[in-house]
Amino acid sequence: MNTPQPLEQSELLQYLEGEVSAARAREIATQLGWCQVSQQRLTELNQLLEQVAAPPAELVELDLVADVQRAIDRQHATAGMAGGRARQRWLYGGVATALAMAAGLLLALWLRPAGDGFATKGGSVQTAERWAGIKVWRVDRSGAVAALGTTMQADDALLFSYSNSGPDPFGYLMIFGVDQRGRVFWYHPAFTDAATDPAALPIQGGQVDVELTEQVRHELGTGRLTLYGLFTRQPLGVKIVEQEVARLRSVAVGGGASTAPRLGFDRSAQHLVEVEVVP
Repeated sequence: MNTPQPLEQSELLQYLEGEVSAARAREIATQLGWCQVSQQRLTELNQLLEQVAAPPAELVELDLVADVQRAIDRQHATAGMAGGRARQRWLYGGVATALAMAAGLLLALWLRPAGDGFATKGGSVQTAERWAGIKVWRVDRSGAVAALGTTMQADDALLFSYSNSGPDPFGYLMIFGVDQRGRVFWYHPAFTDAATDPAALPIQGGQVDVELTEQVRHELGTGRLTLYGLFTRQPLGVKIVEQEVARLRSVAVGGGASTAPRLGFDRSAQHLVEVEVVP
């Protein structure tokens, strides 16, 4: 049996960003468990990404976008490279040294739009939420499963999967819904006894599209439902989350907000999915 070659940093970057298939992600995770060269490459890549997440203060004051774009264009034309995102062009271009790769990675990331998980100059850098998120499926009464779109039936059950990768993955996950009346519906963890205070689910890092196999059905009312995927460093309890939902709802109602608010938990990632519940 041939021993697999150590993983390339280009594929490790795709793995961290959740851009490989679920099957390939499992293979990579297995190889990282025994391949020391791959482990070292992943460590070096994580260190580079951490440096990107906290650029030096003096760099924030520089307007690098135009110069860097011209440099990328020159490299692109010279090497004949096509397509791909800015960071991938730098990483896959055969950069000879770790220092050069770090510089290219840093500058290319500053060109990303703010909605991509990284901010342009003058904005906040939020790498965590780039690599943590949920996917949702609806299950009707006949048992048919479909990806959640913009609407769902009031009696549909929901299924979820999560991804939790990146240089600093989270340790815990809670999934719940908040309707337009402020009612909270818990999917993970289960919450069926008001006398208890279930804690968040422990989750593993470096995972992509992990399925939570339990179908959960609630008696939903019609109207807007906001589903929260709340990723945290510490295990929160259901009751403190519901208190925060109630607090933010009172603020949002008083201020006339039309969109669901983010919860005020530090060092968390929050993936919000809005759906209209119909009869």
